[in-house]
Amino acid sequence: VWIEGVAEAVVASRTERTILHDMGHEGGDSVVLDQALDLAERLAAAAEEGRVDLGDLGRRARRLLAATARPSEAEQLF
Repeated sequence: VWIEGVAEAVVASRTERTILHDMGHEGGDSVVLDQALDLAERLAAAAEEGRVDLGDLGRRARRLLAATARPSEAEQLF
């Protein structure tokens, strides 16, 4: 796929994350994505072993959600 302003073609079979990285969009979202994938891997492994620590998983999930939450309108004003 050719993108205006990008010298080389972008291979469309790559993941969205890889394409955005190549286009220069490297924000903090990749850190949150890495943490979310780690959480999902830990949950899958724990579920297979029959040892799911819901308290730990809940805390991690809340932190990830807080990191991706949009500020409320009141917070945006100040």
